[in-house]
Amino acid sequence: MPALSPLAATDLELLFQDRDVVAVNKPSGLLSVPGKGPANQDCVQFRLALLFPAVYPAHRLDMATSGVLLFALRRSAERELHRQFRERLTAKRYIARVHGHLRQDEGEIDLPLLSIMAEGRSRVDAAGK
Repeated sequence: MPALSPLAATDLELLFQDRDVVAVNKPSGLLSVPGKGPANQDCVQFRLALLFPAVYPAHRLDMATSGVLLFALRRSAERELHRQFRERLTAKRYIARVHGHLRQDEGEIDLPLLSIMAEGRSRVDAAGK
């Protein structure tokens, strides 16, 4: 069993739950699913497993990224969620915190981002995705 970081399982904010899925507000700095090695086992999936008999990730977010994560609570729901993601039926919306002042209240940025893991941030870069 991994050692939990300062956030306990009960500190996860559950945004939605029914018999098939649970939506969680993943904080920055916490893995979505277990990583490699014993030091990287604390994650949203592990913490949800303390609350539910079975949890299956529908997708992942990078460790430095905060946002909504979906987990299936049954295998049939997992298959359906994976199908929806695979067939691009899900709608995703990204909201970013930025430094400085924007000229407009809203807009769209469609540029590749490169993750700088050591700094916990991203930057616009042609080598990004």
